[in-house]
Amino acid sequence: MRFVDASIFAHAFLKPERRLEPHEIEVRKAAKAILRRVDGGEEVGLTVVQLAEIASILERYIPLEKALQVEKSLLYAPNVKVYGVDGRACVEAVKVAEEERVGLSTGLRGLGG
Repeated sequence: MRFVDASIFAHAFLKPERRLEPHEIEVRKAAKAILRRVDGGEEVGLTVVQLAEIASILERYIPLEKALQVEKSLLYAPNVKVYGVDGRACVEAVKVAEEERVGLSTGLRGLGG
C-alpha cells in the first residue's frame, strides 16, 4: 500500500498563478493521475496528520463545499485507510526519520500498515 502525501493534492487541485515550467506541468499531471487511480480503487493510506494537511490546503484554495467533498471521499472510501497518530507513533516516527534522514511526517508514513 502506498501513502498519499498532501503535496499530491496541492499539485492536483491548486490553480497556478503563473505559467508552469515543463517539469511542473509533468508533476501536476502525475498528481492528477495518482488521484484518478485512488478514485479507481487503488488502495492507499494516510495518517490523520496528512488528512489535516490535505484539508488545510484544500480549504484555503478551493470552495469549502468541494474541499469537504474530497475530505469525505477520503474518509469513507473503502480503499483509503486512515491511520491514527499518538505520542508513541511520533516517537517511533522520529527514529525512522533519523535513520532514513527524512522529515517527521515522512517518518509517520513509514509506520502505517
